Amino acid sequence: MNESEKAEVRQNKAVRGYIIRCLVKGYNNTALTRQLSNAMIAAGLGISPDISKHLDYLEDAGYIEFTEEKVTAYNAYAHDAVIKLTKEGVDLAKALGLPEDATEEEVRKTAEAAAKAAEKLKELEGNTSGEGEKVSEAAEVVANSTILSMLGLKADASGTGFHLSGRRR
Repeated sequence: MNESEKAEVRQNKAVRGYIIRCLVKGYNNTALTRQLSNAMIAAGLGISPDISKHLDYLEDAGYIEFTEEKVTAYNAYAHDAVIKLTKEGVDLAKALGLPEDATEEEVRKTAEAAAKAAEKLKELEGNTSGEGEKVSEAAEVVANSTILSMLGLKADASGTGFHLSGRRR
């Protein structure tokens, strides 16, 4: 992946995080499509009101839904549709520790920390311990301190009793 592709990926993540944060701030976790689009332009996250690919991604992931059945991500702007966070979207915002007054920088840092922690766990799956034992999902290592603090757990927490999973695109 070259630098321009990496920059585009970072931009897409920032836009999707901004959309989630705006919906968290909205009445009943909702916002109008044009409100979101205009807010993103004002924040410098885009120059076009077309946010359809970001809405499509979030809808496919199960984080948002449209309140009208006929609306899709690609005609939402034309209909000025109401977008609502789903339960999964609310849970995502809470898991990332995004308070209503979170800044864009806080959203970015939280997302980056979560991505780094996921990469570290992925690396551990293929490594072996000092005794030659394979480190697996059942290993005692749960996550790095960033993830533990986001979950409100102590640094010596064990993996017993819960399962972490994630979705990547």
